[in-house]
Amino acid sequence: MARYSVGMDSGIHGATRTESRTLYVEGLPSNCTKREVAHIFRPFSGFREVRLVNKESRHAGSCNLLCFVDFSSPPEARAALETLQGYKFDEHDHESSNLRTQFSLTPRRRSIGGPCVRN
Repeated sequence: MARYSVGMDSGIHGATRTESRTLYVEGLPSNCTKREVAHIFRPFSGFREVRLVNKESRHAGSCNLLCFVDFSSPPEARAALETLQGYKFDEHDHESSNLRTQFSLTPRRRSIGGPCVRN
């Protein structure tokens, strides 16, 4: 199985990850929908599904959005990763962040997360 060097932006300097069928995506707005994310990844060969998980933040009253995108094979996931690295989520919003993609550490692991309640 191929190894993938994690970039400097990931915060894991010098580490390698085993390529997997699952990508972990950061940089999405907290209010984005599964449909919006699927619209970005669906054109790639082998696209299977998007999983969004709302996880309570350590900061009171806020949530972190975790996003996992599954593909049929690691090479198909790699093609999406390389193409969409730095992709601007909303090109019309100058404050929109760029996507950061990496192989998931635990492919296909289902997270159990309920909805976050914001006060």
